[in-house]
Amino acid sequence: MQWASIVEEVLDQLHIDECSIMAHSAGAPYALSFANKLPSRIRGDVCLLAPWVGGSESSRSSHFHCECMLT
Repeated sequence: MQWASIVEEVLDQLHIDECSIMAHSAGAPYALSFANKLPSRIRGDVCLLAPWVGGSESSRSSHFHCECMLT
């Protein structure tokens, strides 16, 4: 994915050696692309957030699920 190269370029321009990664829903493939290409630039875990609706179908309560991948 070209996205990882763009993020790398932005980090280089800003003189940032490491960064934290957190993505929500459809952002996960972009975060994982960056983590796969440049694992040495990630500080800590990669956190992927996804909306989750719990309870019965009539319940309108929504929550967020966070899955952190150890790097």
